[in-house]
Parts: sequence; structure tokens; C-alpha cells
Amino acid sequence: LSAATLLYGANGDDYQATTKSLRGGASGQRRILRPQQPCTLVRVETQFDPEIAEFLTTESVEEEPEVRCELHPDDAQIAGNHFVSIVGVPANELKDIASGETTMFAEGASVMDGVLS
Repeated sequence: LSAATLLYGANGDDYQATTKSLRGGASGQRRILRPQQPCTLVRVETQFDPEIAEFLTTESVEEEPEVRCELHPDDAQIAGNHFVSIVGVPANELKDIASGETTMFAEGASVMDGVLS
């Protein structure tokens, strides 16, 4: 595929989750980001040292590389992550992307804990 932009719709409300400590006080806040810019889809490929590769199963070596979104620098600064996993997009729709060229914008999507959903 040549460079393209995938558009998706997602549901969700803007909120900021607060976790509680065992003592009852707020221990931290989880940042939720609504990306404002398309992200760039990239394949995460793993290369194994030959000494390690001999212990891996054929299936684990031949799996399709994971596709992640590289957030726009402005979104990455707010989210605290440059690369995020993708949830809610069928794997077959990410199969023929041009890594580093195809962009995706999911209207209404959110990024939390390193995951775009």
C-alpha cells in the first residue's frame, strides 16, 4: 500500500481516572488523551540473536510484526508515550500498511496507559 490515512470512529468520554491508595488517599492520576493529530503506523519487528533464536518455536519467529501508532510529538508529550499499542482495529486492516508512511486518525479514540482504543 502507498501512504494512506485510515479513519475510524470510537466512543468514549473525556475523563481523568484517579486511583486510591490503601490509606484512602488519591495515589495518582491516569492521563487520558484524545489525540488531536493522526498517528503514524509502524511495524515493531524483533530480531533475535542466533543463539537465542534456536530456542524459539517456529510460530513465535514467524508471527506478523505488531503494529503500533507513533503519536504526533504534541500528543506524545501529553500522553507520556511516543509509541502506543492499538486496540479495536481488526488486525487484517493493519496487515498491508506501509510502515512509517500510513497514518491513522481515530475520531473519538483515547490513549491511556500506552494503548490507543
